[in-house]
Amino acid sequence: MSDALPAGPFAAWLTELRGALDAEGGTDVPCGECTACCTSSQFVHIAPDETDTLAHIPSALLFPAPLAPKGHLLLGYDEHGRCPMLVDNRCSIYAHRPRTCRTY
Repeated sequence: MSDALPAGPFAAWLTELRGALDAEGGTDVPCGECTACCTSSQFVHIAPDETDTLAHIPSALLFPAPLAPKGHLLLGYDEHGRCPMLVDNRCSIYAHRPRTCRTY
C-alpha cells in the first residue's frame, strides 16, 4: 500500500500534519486573525525537544507537566484565560510557537 493519497492539496497538508505529530517538523495552521485557541483557558504542552520554543518563553511561565516524563512542560494562561504570549491580540512568538499550537 502506498503512503501517497490522491487527494490534491489535502494530501500534502495531511502528510505535513503527520510529520508534525511525529515531531518531524511543523504544519501551517492558517490562524490569520483568529485567537480562539489562545483565549480559551488551555494549557499548552511543550516537549523537551522544542528548544527553539523554550528559548522564547520566560521560564517563569512554565511548569512541569503532571504525569509526563521529566522535561515536559506546560504553558498556562492568565486570569482572563489568555495565553501569556498573546500580546496586542497577536502571538508574540508565532514563528517560534509550540508544536501544540502548530498542529492544533
